[in-house]
Amino acid sequence: MFSEVKRTERGWRGHFCGDTNCMFVRNTQLEYNYVKIVVSTIGRWLSESNGVERIGVDVYYETIAFFDAKNKQESEGIMKGIANRIMINSKCEIGIYNLDTDNEANDMHENVVKEIEQRLLSGNIKE
Repeated sequence: MFSEVKRTERGWRGHFCGDTNCMFVRNTQLEYNYVKIVVSTIGRWLSESNGVERIGVDVYYETIAFFDAKNKQESEGIMKGIANRIMINSKCEIGIYNLDTDNEANDMHENVVKEIEQRLLSGNIKE
């Protein structure tokens, strides 16, 4: 059993079928008492013809959290099995794009990581 949440920053994309065109990616694994959760943020999706485009309805960046039960990955490191999403109370979408939005997305990711850490420590999330 862990006394604190183990945090691992991983360099690969975490979710979204078109994420190879996303220029902003964060993938953080949190582990506590054998429960592994991934917090994944993607954004700044570049299309070949139109520049930066939305990745969803009025969304340029998004953060999701999901259980990472077996830590499976493809050879390129793209996560599998995001069907076990965890509801997030913190802000998890950004509907604008400008030169500062990557910084806002980074802050959004960190806030979700903190929320999940606190919920793990309080016993609010169990697999």
